[in-house]
Amino acid sequence: MILKLYLTNELVVDIKRDLILNANNDNNLECYFYDEDDLLVNIEGATLYFTVKENATDAGSTAILIKEIDDIPDAANGYAQIAIEKDDCELLLGNYLYEITIETSDNKIYTLSQGNICFQKTLTDL
Repeated sequence: MILKLYLTNELVVDIKRDLILNANNDNNLECYFYDEDDLLVNIEGATLYFTVKENATDAGSTAILIKEIDDIPDAANGYAQIAIEKDDCELLLGNYLYEITIETSDNKIYTLSQGNICFQKTLTDL
């Protein structure tokens, strides 16, 4: 799955998108970061977070899955990948809420995407 995320000078456009992931597979969310001129943005020094919770009001410490990506190999070219491995989600069958945030090199935090996420079994696993 590819997320095309837009960054402006001080604002990240919040993309509400629902996701369906196969819980018995390794999943990769590919993220490309663009500016308002549709040019890829250098995100070197940034940290990307992928958080899954049961309820929007749950405290951050109660998240059922958190992926923190601070070593982004292709950050200079505005590309990051969030690997959600089978071991991360095989016990998470059902519906949850997710959020993708980025903390920039100057310590600003922006929400990039949020919505519902469903972890389901593949047809061969039913």
